[in-house]
Amino acid sequence: MHGKSNLKERLKTIKLYVDFGLNFKNKIIRKFEILNDIVHLLYTLIIHQFFDVKPFIDFDVFFFES
Repeated sequence: MHGKSNLKERLKTIKLYVDFGLNFKNKIIRKFEILNDIVHLLYTLIIHQFFDVKPFIDFDVFFFES
């Protein structure tokens, strides 16, 4: 009988570790998703800044027209 209760305790402990691990993993994944969104936002802002706006070309046009 002693062996069975010992096994039950072990399974309980393993389940606790697994639950803890899953919670921890989900928290990390959520943090990375937020980071990923921030990086994506910054990246798109920079891209728009340098490639869509084209400040140098606009400046040249303005300079030559005036």
